[in-house]
Amino acid sequence: MKLVLKKTNLKEITENDIMMHDFDTDKFVGYIRTHLDKANFLLENKVLDLEPEELYNNITEVFEIKYDDQDYIDILSDVNKKHYTQILHLNTTMVDNNGNNISCIGAATRAVPNYNKRIPLSELRNITDSYDFAIFKQVKHKLNEEFKQAEKYEDKQYISFDKDLDENSELFEQVLNLLRRTIKDKKVLKQVLSDLNKYINDLMYQAKQIAKLSEEQNPQVKQIGLLYKKALEENFNKKRLTQKDNHKRRY
Repeated sequence: MKLVLKKTNLKEITENDIMMHDFDTDKFVGYIRTHLDKANFLLENKVLDLEPEELYNNITEVFEIKYDDQDYIDILSDVNKKHYTQILHLNTTMVDNNGNNISCIGAATRAVPNYNKRIPLSELRNITDSYDFAIFKQVKHKLNEEFKQAEKYEDKQYISFDKDLDENSELFEQVLNLLRRTIKDKKVLKQVLSDLNKYINDLMYQAKQIAKLSEEQNPQVKQIGLLYKKALEENFNKKRLTQKDNHKRRY
């Protein structure tokens, strides 16, 4: 599992609004406040003391969660109480009604060999029924010619990881467990805290870039810039804009 910092687009949104002659300083201030609050909540609270869903909900406000093969192995091991060790891509003898040959991608235990040829349907049934092979993706290949071993297609897919592993997923409990284990890693936690400060710094840099329009030579642009500069200074004091590494971290 990798936590990737979301981008802020305050400058882009505000510049587009200005081009449309929509000088909405309340929207500008609201965007800053909302995004500051999201980041500061995680900085000012001990994240490992948060309830699982609260942790997930607040982390995903600022970070995107990216999954890799090891995450799929960990999640399926947790669900099926099996020790999956690798991701296998198995070619099968199955052919669907449209003449497509089927291959399966899934998590496998050590009981499953890495077949060098197409796996027959009987063997596929054995390893999926025992949950030694949990299929999460099926791939269809168009055959250029028929082959003698072709067998009728049976859907053996256990779960799909193509869909987002969010709060609506049947695997959400396992996602929460994986997130907590990931955050417990001191290196990950340190990076998360560092990224949160970057997030705040980037947000405030974009805010100040809009306020700098007040320094433009063009009188009309300067007047617009003064509106945003005033809104920024009235709602966010200098201490808050420059605050860094001054959060309650009881780790």
